[in-house]
Amino acid sequence: MNRVYLGTFRDRFINAVSAVTATGRELIILGQEEGLPDWFDGADIDVFVDSGSQTGEEVAGFFHKAGFAVQPPIIMENYRAFGYCSDKNNWIFLDFHNESSFGVIGAYELLKKHSARNSLGLLILSDYGLIIHRIMKYVLVGSVSEKQKLDHLLFQVSDLDGNCNNLAEDLEYIAASNPMFRKAVNLIQKLFSGSDAQIASASKDIWELILERRRQRGRPVLDGKIQWKHWTSLLGVGRRLWSNASNKAFPIIALVGIDGSGKTTICEAIKRRELIKANPLHIVMRRKDPMFTFYRRVRPSLELMKKRLVVPIGGESGLIFWFIEISDYFDRLLRYTIARIWAGAGAGPVIFERYPTDRLIKGGFGRSLFPLERFFPRPNLVVLLDVDPADSVSRKIEDNHNYQEQFEKRHNYIKFIASIDRSEKIPIYSSADEAIQHVNEILWKAIIQMQEARPRKKQLGWVK
Repeated sequence: MNRVYLGTFRDRFINAVSAVTATGRELIILGQEEGLPDWFDGADIDVFVDSGSQTGEEVAGFFHKAGFAVQPPIIMENYRAFGYCSDKNNWIFLDFHNESSFGVIGAYELLKKHSARNSLGLLILSDYGLIIHRIMKYVLVGSVSEKQKLDHLLFQVSDLDGNCNNLAEDLEYIAASNPMFRKAVNLIQKLFSGSDAQIASASKDIWELILERRRQRGRPVLDGKIQWKHWTSLLGVGRRLWSNASNKAFPIIALVGIDGSGKTTICEAIKRRELIKANPLHIVMRRKDPMFTFYRRVRPSLELMKKRLVVPIGGESGLIFWFIEISDYFDRLLRYTIARIWAGAGAGPVIFERYPTDRLIKGGFGRSLFPLERFFPRPNLVVLLDVDPADSVSRKIEDNHNYQEQFEKRHNYIKFIASIDRSEKIPIYSSADEAIQHVNEILWKAIIQMQEARPRKKQLGWVK
């Protein structure tokens, strides 16, 4: 299991906990986190707060005042606080749950009964309390993605021996509080005295219940290539944008650079490993990969016609040229609109892989005399991944680039970044791990600035 150190966030964590407990509230840590406030095991710290419809928001507010970023329940169903610890190079996440998270009336008191207080005043679950929590989390909520974790939990349940009677009573309490959990409770009780065949059958049935629960509580999963099929999921997020206008928004960041600079590598690392718990939205802004199926199919033929017919007879004056230009512009504008919905609603940060900047350089506009990209909305921050042109050519041999081409493109990027505000540059010759750490630091700084800043008018286009 991964051990995460709080580092510079140790004092912030202590200050937040002290502020919460000073109000008379108690916090249950849903795990055996005996290392707090110095470290914890796993992906995050699950915190159970006492009942109250606004409790999660209030407790998250104390952590925000202590220096954490806050994420409202837009995609997930609970408030979350998080921060980036630069001295340890890791993200720290806290999820705040209440009784509505599990749907069990009296769940707080049930878990409090099986916990002990530590030196900070936090209630830490016992081994037995941890089993009760995981039954509610896995089986009742469906918050588990691997059957291996369920099998490990069920093995612990079947191995309880002397605590079987206690667990039977607690399960009955859970079932009585919400009749929809009766089937799951009956299946778990089979583990106490059933044969191996019955236990295996119960395990299979419990997993089916979990899968059904996950389908009921599904969330949009957007993976780089935004297509029309994702709009159904995004409409729900869009509706929340209008009803949560006062929530803390997240930044939109664009990673740009010449081929081979590591854009895809860093985006994959951020969304799948580094910042996965914060629901980052990764959007690839590649011209040749439109989000609409019909245009994606006809665009290659239009490009071929442009090369054969348009260039010889007038270049940018041709209708085919401008049809492609305008279609590409509005296709990418839709992707940007999705990003605005996601980040503005507080669903999570947005990372663009590439951005409409290729033709924009200081003092000129590249290959196009009148680039529409000049009027494209800006992200909150543009990050240039600098790389040696020789490395670019060697990393992308299949693209048949030459050194001079990449040298000029890098030169144009550096001039462009220098000509705009709200931009950062990752140093040349940075390793992949160093570049990821730099992006993490930049992303955390942007998140904090975004959550602390007053709303300001959106800036359209790159023209000052």
